[in-house]
Amino acid sequence: MYAALSLENAALKDVIAKKTLRPAERREVVTHLVTHDGLPVQQACRAVRLGRATYYRPLMNRARRDAPVIAAKSR
Repeated sequence: MYAALSLENAALKDVIAKKTLRPAERREVVTHLVTHDGLPVQQACRAVRLGRATYYRPLMNRARRDAPVIAAKSR
C-alpha cells in the first residue's frame, strides 16, 4: 500500500506543475504516467481524476460529428 502511494506521489510530482483542465490533456498525462512512470492505468486515472472509460474512449472529431446539424441550421 505504501509503495503504491509512494510511486504515485513520485510520478505526480512531474505533472503537478501543469494544470490540466480538459480531458484530452488529462489523457496525455495518464499516458505519460503509464508509459514513463509505470503506474497502472486505473491508478493513473484516479490520480488525475479522469474516468477510465474516458481514457479508453476514442476521441471524436466534433466538426465532423456536428456537420449535419450545422448544415441543417445554415439552410
